Amino acid sequence: MMLYEIDLNKPIFFLWGGLFENKKDHSWRHKRTEHSENFEAIIPIKNDLELNINDEDVLIKENHFYLVPPNATIRSSSRVDHELSFYWFHFISSYKIVTQDDEKLKQGLQEIGSLESNTSLNNSVILPTYFVLHHPEKISILINQLLNNEKIYQYTQRSNDFFLILLLISISDDYLKYLSRNSKIKVKKTALIAEWIRVNISGDLNLITIANQFGLNPNYLSRIFKKEQGLGIKEYILTIKLDYAKRMLTTTNLSINEIAEQAFFYDAKHFMRLFKQKNGITPSQYREENSHTNLNSSMMDPSSPLPRQFGNEGLKKLLFEIIKENKRQ
Repeated sequence: MMLYEIDLNKPIFFLWGGLFENKKDHSWRHKRTEHSENFEAIIPIKNDLELNINDEDVLIKENHFYLVPPNATIRSSSRVDHELSFYWFHFISSYKIVTQDDEKLKQGLQEIGSLESNTSLNNSVILPTYFVLHHPEKISILINQLLNNEKIYQYTQRSNDFFLILLLISISDDYLKYLSRNSKIKVKKTALIAEWIRVNISGDLNLITIANQFGLNPNYLSRIFKKEQGLGIKEYILTIKLDYAKRMLTTTNLSINEIAEQAFFYDAKHFMRLFKQKNGITPSQYREENSHTNLNSSMMDPSSPLPRQFGNEGLKKLLFEIIKENKRQ
């Protein structure tokens, strides 16, 4: 599997993106597309997606991340007749290809396992060709913010690039933490516990239940979890639930009551009160502010317009330098 290292100290440009939806009663094929010097990231959020990329059939599973490299050719491997939703976005950056034996990467994983705040990978984004997202709700929230920002008129379009950088860092963080947990590097004790909580989230999950699961004293678990993860177990559980609710607010038409129930809150009023405490706005306001994404479907394929900021001669020069550097890799 290919690993791409993107330098955060060099320009990174968002090109375009959206949320594709195919309805159950429609039939769709991905039209043949030839990429230029840009990456495309694809994240299915409802059902799996089959594509042919560079003459190889690829199955991208729900809540997995797939990175299509520059200069690739994409087409359908089969007709889609089922319900399907996936995020997609294109970006351009300078990059180099690395392996898991790369010394800087190995050092960075060691530091991530020790929860150091300033690692050897501080100025890098590491993206694999393909991996399962362990925090898809968080990634969905960031993608929606990026796509929403793209639709808002501002005097500069460069804010899209900075939303993109935050998104890429979060995807890289998800992947690197996964590598760290599954390597032979010694990791902090609560890394596995935090992942277990995320997978087993429920309405009645609490400190006692978690402590019993791992055979630990509840007071000891509470103390070490906050020390290593930076927040208490109760707050961590709430954060996971709210992130899941945010994802449903921006990707479904479910009512607030239905979302509260599916996110494991006792009742809608309790959910709305906690949501506003943590986010400063109500769930309905959050849905309104983050639902203006570029939506395309089997009935309408998106165009690929050149972003407006590339009218600037200085940015065109930077873009040319990125393309020239990539060809040297």
